[in-house]
Amino acid sequence: MTYEKILKKVGSFGRYQKWLCFYLFLSSVPNGYLVLSIVFAGLTPPHRCYVPELDGTNSSHYSTVNTASNSSEKYNRESLNEMLDVFIPRDNDGNYNKCHMFNGTVSSNVTNSSSQIVVCQHGWKYDIDNGRTTFVTEWNLVCSRSTIPPIITSIFMIGVMVGSALCGILADKVGRRPMFLAGTVLMFIFFGVCGLAPSPTVFSVMMFFSGASNLINYATAFVLASEIVDTTKRVAIGTITVGGFAVGYMLIPLVAYFITDWKMIYIATGLSGVAFLPYFWLIPESPRWLYTKERYVEFKSLMAKIGHANGLSKVEVKNLFQDGQFEGQPDADEGLQPTTDKHIWYPVEEKSHPPYCEMIRNSITRFRFFNICFTWFSNAVIYYGISLNTSNLGGSPYFNCFIAAAVEIPAYVIVIFSLKKIGRKQLVIGTILVSGVACGLVPFLREVSVPLSIAMAMVGKFGVAASFDVVYIYCAELFPTVIRNTSVGFGSTSARIGAAVAPYLIYLEQTNAVLPYTIMLILSVTSALLTVFLPETGQKPLPETYEDLERYMPRLSWMKVKKLRANKKDRISAVI
Repeated sequence: MTYEKILKKVGSFGRYQKWLCFYLFLSSVPNGYLVLSIVFAGLTPPHRCYVPELDGTNSSHYSTVNTASNSSEKYNRESLNEMLDVFIPRDNDGNYNKCHMFNGTVSSNVTNSSSQIVVCQHGWKYDIDNGRTTFVTEWNLVCSRSTIPPIITSIFMIGVMVGSALCGILADKVGRRPMFLAGTVLMFIFFGVCGLAPSPTVFSVMMFFSGASNLINYATAFVLASEIVDTTKRVAIGTITVGGFAVGYMLIPLVAYFITDWKMIYIATGLSGVAFLPYFWLIPESPRWLYTKERYVEFKSLMAKIGHANGLSKVEVKNLFQDGQFEGQPDADEGLQPTTDKHIWYPVEEKSHPPYCEMIRNSITRFRFFNICFTWFSNAVIYYGISLNTSNLGGSPYFNCFIAAAVEIPAYVIVIFSLKKIGRKQLVIGTILVSGVACGLVPFLREVSVPLSIAMAMVGKFGVAASFDVVYIYCAELFPTVIRNTSVGFGSTSARIGAAVAPYLIYLEQTNAVLPYTIMLILSVTSALLTVFLPETGQKPLPETYEDLERYMPRLSWMKVKKLRANKKDRISAVI
C-alpha cells in the first residue's frame, strides 16, 4: 500500500490531524512576536546632541521651558528653538543636526557660541516617551555608531540562516519531531537571555543563537502539517500553519506599547515559552517521514494511533495492514531484513550521498533549487524591508506595525481560496509583481501624501505576504520527500540572506530615498520571470522519489520553450 492509501484508510483529515494542525498553528505564533520585537526594541528615535545648559535638570533654561503654562506653549517652543540655535547647527533641510553641536560655552543671557562645529560632547537627547527605552538609546547607537543596529539585525538573520540550513538537513536525517522540539526550547531560552545582555557585543551573540533556533520549529511545523494530511488539504493547512506568524506579529505592537523597557520585552516574550512545554507529549513524528525512511514498526504504531483518534474501531485498526507489503517493498533477499513482524522490514544500511548532494546532482532538482531560492531571497528582502521600516514610514509606529501585520491575514485567506483556481505558479508570479510595483511607487507618493505612501507600502506588504505563503507551499511540493525538508531549509536559508540584506536597504534610505524601493521592484520582476520556468504543482501528489518528479510535474526548461516556439513557427509555415 502507498502512504496516500494508508492515510486515506485512517482518515486523511480527521480529528487527530485537526488538533495537530491547531497545535502547530499555535507554535508559529511566537515566531511573529519574537522576530519582529526588534522593530521596537531597536527603534532609533529622533535625537540631537545633549546640551547640559538646556537639558540638565539644574539648568535655569531647562526649568523655564518645562514649567511654562499651557497658554504659552507655542511661545516656549519658539523660545526653545531660539536657544537650540545657539548650541545646535541646522542641516540644509532646516532640521537640527543629529550628531554635531557648536563648540564653546554660552553666557547667562544666551547670546552666542563659538562657530566651531564638533561632534556631540555630552551624549544625546532622544525624542521618546518618558520611561521608554530601546537598545539604541541605552547604548547610544547613533551617529558614528549608527551602523551597529542594522548589523545586529543582520547577525540575527544570519543566525536564522544557519539554523534553517542545519534544520533542513538534520530534520530529513533524524526526523521532524526532534528538530521541532529542540528549536522551540532553544528559541525561547535565547530570546529571554537577550534581555539580560550588558553590551551590544553580548546582545549580538545572543541574537545570533536566537536566530539560529528561531525558525527551526517554524519550518518544521509547516512540513509536519503538510505531511500528515492529503493533497486536497495541503494548501489550507500549510497556509493556516504559517499564518500563526502574522498573529504573533500583530501582538508585538501591543506588547511594546505596554512594556516600555526593551529588556523586559525580550524577557517577557522568552518566558512565554513555558506555555509550550506540553508539546513534548502532543507532537508526533511525521508519518510520511517514517514511511519514507522505512521505519515501518513506528509508522504502523503511529497510523494505528491516528486511526483510533479518527474513530476507527479496534478491528478496523487491526486489519489496517492486512493487504500485504507496502508499495515498492522488496523481498528479504533483495537488501531488506525482516523483523519479528513478518510484514515489517528495516533497510540494510547502504552508502549514499547526503540529500543536499543528491539535490544538486539531479538536473531537475538543481534547476528548481536555484530558481526557487532566488524567489525566497527576493521575498525576504521586500518583506523585511517593509516590516523593519514601519517606524520610519510616518505616523504612529505602533499603528503602522499593527496594520503591516494585519494585512497578512487577508493575504493568507486569499491564498487559500485562490490556489485551487489559479495555481501555485501563477499566484507566486502575480503576488510578487504586485508587491514590487507597490514598493516602487512608495517614494514618489511620499512627495504627494504620507498617508498615501503608507497605504501603498501596506499593499506591497500584502502582496509579499501572500507570495511568501505560497512559496512555502510551492517549495515543499517541488521536491521529493527524501529532500523536502532539506529544500525548505535551504529555501529558508536563502530568505534569511535576503532578511540580512534588508536592514541595509533601510540604512541606505537615509542617503537615497528611491534606490531601496527600486531594488525591491527589480527583485520582484526578476523572480516573476524565473518562476515562469517552474512547473505547476497544484492538485498533484507529493513526489516521494526523484523518479516521481518527471511523472507528476515535468519541468519547463529553456530548451522546451525553444522547441515549443519552433513547433509553433513550423505550424504557421505549414498553414501559409
